Amino acid sequence: MCGSDHMSALRAGYPAVYIIEADWKLCDTHLHGSEDLIKYLDFDHMIDHAQMSLGFLYELAFARL
Repeated sequence: MCGSDHMSALRAGYPAVYIIEADWKLCDTHLHGSEDLIKYLDFDHMIDHAQMSLGFLYELAFARL
């Protein structure tokens, strides 16, 4: 995914990660398009994603790099 936010960090030599909501083929098809509207948001899924992301960051904080 060459256009995602994490790529600028990687190109500059910093470690980065791309956390995505699901397998790419299962992601919201409205993302970053003209139909990227609030009516398509799944707030329960957003909470699940936020919890997973926070869990990932918590575990990463204890990793020996």
